[in-house]
Amino acid sequence: AFVQHVEKIRATPSVVLLGATSRMDTLEAAAIRPGRFDWHIPLHQPDTEERLAVLEHLLAGRPVGELDLPAWAERTKGCSAADLTRIVNAAALAAFNRDDTIGERHLAEAIRRFEATERLHETARSW
Repeated sequence: AFVQHVEKIRATPSVVLLGATSRMDTLEAAAIRPGRFDWHIPLHQPDTEERLAVLEHLLAGRPVGELDLPAWAERTKGCSAADLTRIVNAAALAAFNRDDTIGERHLAEAIRRFEATERLHETARSW
């Protein structure tokens, strides 16, 4: 059914079809053969330097106390930009509720809750 639907969409002029998966290895080869999806673009997880840049961006303009951002970038190995956004937003909310600046304890608590729900234990994940 999926392959038939893809073929129908591809036959429609001026339509671009984009698919995303986190489990490329589980897809049936016929579903992703050339002619159905012409390009396969792997996305990598951010490395430590990229996570640092994401954290800096997410914290820019927010009330931030003393933070060792390079250590937090290292600590969040395996996190995507979306994961980091969830963590920073949770830390910011906790700090706001305490009428405080975002500090080490807020990030630590946000990451602890994130790890409990996502089962992240500093292991690399892939998309």
